[in-house]
Amino acid sequence: MSKRKVSQQGAYTVYEALDQYGTLLYRLHYSYKEIIAIEDHTTVPTPTTLIAKNEWSVTTAKHINLVSRDKDIRVPQGLILQYLEDSGVSV
Repeated sequence: MSKRKVSQQGAYTVYEALDQYGTLLYRLHYSYKEIIAIEDHTTVPTPTTLIAKNEWSVTTAKHINLVSRDKDIRVPQGLILQYLEDSGVSV
């Protein structure tokens, strides 16, 4: 699996994890160095998306809102980290 940076706006960065054929597996959203969201594209036909509750700063809250403004769907960051570990994805 390879990881490439696909966008960056200040401290907000998005990476894509690809398989050896270039197929998108995961999209990882970071605020500074903290993972704030994951989109799992291995769960077809609809990707699984996990978005962290804001446990950090006002700036990170703005980065989280770039992913989704819906606060009802947010989960603790620990669940995202566990999901990534269970999926074998290194952050």
